[in-house]
Amino acid sequence: YEVLIPALPRLHEEHPSIDLRIETSAAPVDLVAGEADVAIRIGRGPYPGLAHETLVEATGGLVCAPALLTARRTLRASAIRDAHLLVFQGSVDKRVRERLTKAGFGAWLPERDLILDGILATLRAAERGLGVAVGVFPVARPWVDSGRLVAPLDARFPLPERFHLLYRQEESEQPSVAAVRAWARAAFRALDAPAA
Repeated sequence: YEVLIPALPRLHEEHPSIDLRIETSAAPVDLVAGEADVAIRIGRGPYPGLAHETLVEATGGLVCAPALLTARRTLRASAIRDAHLLVFQGSVDKRVRERLTKAGFGAWLPERDLILDGILATLRAAERGLGVAVGVFPVARPWVDSGRLVAPLDARFPLPERFHLLYRQEESEQPSVAAVRAWARAAFRALDAPAA
């Protein structure tokens, strides 16, 4: 996961005895049944039977491969016409185009949609030049910071989803769970901080 993998050295340095297994699947994990101790999900909640805390608000912004831009850093008309609007399945509702148009992105939207099963798949498709993606920030930030993707507009629009850390309430103070909670909070806070 683009947020957690770069932060792993810090966790291992501070808590070398913690065994960690990271799955980047969108498939739900049954925390109540003990399949895992913590999970990070983007969603709206509620999460019955679980304690949760918001790690960060999610915002959207259009991102694309640098090759889709002109020298003036605007999207080429042919790129818009030939591309797809790339959206991840979790953000798709009947009003996604309406929300984007209302937020001022209407002229930037290709006519066709390509729906992918996750945020990272959407970013990878955009990186390959398949279209203009609805980048979910702060997860898309490392892609933009590294130049793998560009944000042709600086504008962001609110998404109804948030990144949540989920866990069983009775294990919230267990040392390994508390350590992972603190580590995940710090990783997301660092990514959400203003660029220097």
